[in-house]
Amino acid sequence: MPRKVSVERKQKAFESMDIESLLFQRGISFQHDTWNDDHWLSLDYFDNTEYDIRTPEQWLECGRQDSGELLPILATGLRIDDDRSGLWQDCVAYALDAQKRTLVRWIGGDGELENPAAQLEPLTRLQILYHGEDPELFADRTKFAFDSLKRAQSRARLNFFIDNMPTDDIQVLDVDKVSKVLDLSRNSPKLRDGTLEEKANQLVKEANLDFARTMNKIIFISGAEMLGQELKGQASAHAGQGSQKQNEGRPANGDASGSRGWSLFDEVDVEELSEENENPFDRPAPRFSLWSVPKYSFTDIFSSFCFASLYIKSEVVSTQVALAEECLWLLSQCIYTMRYTKAMRLEFFKAMQKSTISAASHRVRDDWVTNLQKMMLKNFDEVGKGWFSIHEYNPDTYRQG
Repeated sequence: MPRKVSVERKQKAFESMDIESLLFQRGISFQHDTWNDDHWLSLDYFDNTEYDIRTPEQWLECGRQDSGELLPILATGLRIDDDRSGLWQDCVAYALDAQKRTLVRWIGGDGELENPAAQLEPLTRLQILYHGEDPELFADRTKFAFDSLKRAQSRARLNFFIDNMPTDDIQVLDVDKVSKVLDLSRNSPKLRDGTLEEKANQLVKEANLDFARTMNKIIFISGAEMLGQELKGQASAHAGQGSQKQNEGRPANGDASGSRGWSLFDEVDVEELSEENENPFDRPAPRFSLWSVPKYSFTDIFSSFCFASLYIKSEVVSTQVALAEECLWLLSQCIYTMRYTKAMRLEFFKAMQKSTISAASHRVRDDWVTNLQKMMLKNFDEVGKGWFSIHEYNPDTYRQG
């Protein structure tokens, strides 16, 4: 099919669609002033730019002529009245402001601008549908923003309630688990310092608080699910009864404590309030208890691991750094005298060079070797039995270790 024919068909299909009807099919309507009563977060925060086939700047560039003049482009915008109700109306887009909002003027029913001298009105990305943009894709984008907003508000309510639930009667980590965690986390000499004891206790308190919060979250979500099932069962039981019997024993305004508590999360499924892979019981059970691995040579891999693991020990790394510094210092030394303040006889020159060579050899033979020995003894003194044990006198045992 030629590209021109395909473009014309898409254009006619887009023009035949009504954005207000598409949104209504997805349960969204701006005609009433109550469409954002429950929104204490801005809808624009949840706009997904992955739905964009063009950025607003690129849409406005479509109005640029061959002469370089930039003309306004046609669009359909959501016009919000003073009572917060909205209506989709044709408009003309001119430019973008500093907040990346599109500046438009409205078109009346006669196809002309309502007020050409009026100030340009800014519209957010979710309030404007450019001509040439897929209306169904735009409706899906708006639906995604509404669903994300509801989910975020429900999650915020859930976290607020869980953070304020009492933790006094919640079981915390026992002494054995805390001791095991501290032993594993403080496995180096510096972390065993007594000055870090207070910070370690603070981390343990934080871990106990997170553990108690997780238990409260499990209890809260389980209770919300049970309450939702109970309310749905009651609703189905009273579905066939008269209105008088339905309202018996309940307030007329639906202010029962159970209904009010459940209404906080009735817009979103309670299971969606949990993070992905947060509940380990939701994962499918494995077919085998053992984890299958491909064939490999354990001896070669273990040998490579042992060779590489030597360089991740603090004693080995610190010794390597100290040895490198000493070797770099030795390379910077010169065995000859290169600076002279005055002319001298050949005998004095030979004597000076001989003295300098003798001093350099003394530094290498005595000072440099002694410093290397002291560094190795100092760094490997507390290693103990195993790798690099300097207290081992049997050479065969040392080589084996």
